[in-house]
Amino acid sequence: MKPELRKSSRYSRAKAKSTMRSRSRKSITRSRKKSITASPMIRTVKMAAIPGDEIVLSKWTGLKGTAEIAGKRAREIREYFSPYFLETVLGFKQYLSVETEERIAREYGASYMKETGGCGIYGALWEMAESSGVGITVYLRDIPIRQETVEIANLLDFDPYLLLSGGSLLFTVKSSYGLIRALKDEGINAQVIGTVNDSNDRVVINNGIRRFLSPRSTDPFESIMGKES
Repeated sequence: MKPELRKSSRYSRAKAKSTMRSRSRKSITRSRKKSITASPMIRTVKMAAIPGDEIVLSKWTGLKGTAEIAGKRAREIREYFSPYFLETVLGFKQYLSVETEERIAREYGASYMKETGGCGIYGALWEMAESSGVGITVYLRDIPIRQETVEIANLLDFDPYLLLSGGSLLFTVKSSYGLIRALKDEGINAQVIGTVNDSNDRVVINNGIRRFLSPRSTDPFESIMGKES
């Protein structure tokens, strides 16, 4: 309700003006708070891969899982690899932020983007295709992966492309040339790994052999972390 104004009272008029100024300040404060809290909401905007888009992966798949396994199974890894190898793998944690590539991907009009996670790059690809209602063709040889991740996967007998993969951003864009160049200018590795199409097939090709992605894949991370080193 508006404050009651009484013409016969200077005190009442002054008090009313003070109240109105106070409410005005509160309104401005609320407005500022809204503008501050609204900006992160852009992350929740619905994004979808579009047929004809290129599929790009930043950095390397399996970074987070490799680093955490190395920390948990360090004693075992030391038996097979050098101290420098272990130090390098533990250092993968420095790559886990995707803020820079997310910003650049938005600037270059990415139609879809999501940080990879459980079930690795395979899980992220399936989720992208399923949520967007599209098909994909991906070439295994083009998926960037660190040799250290491959070595640990061979040692512990798991598929590195299913490994927990925080620190990599999967995104789609009409033309990747400028975007990849911008990422590399920031020191961020990125590579085209496939294309989006209008079918329902989610295919990974390796040495000419077509493999269809499955939504029931199992991330080896928990079982490996549950074992004693």
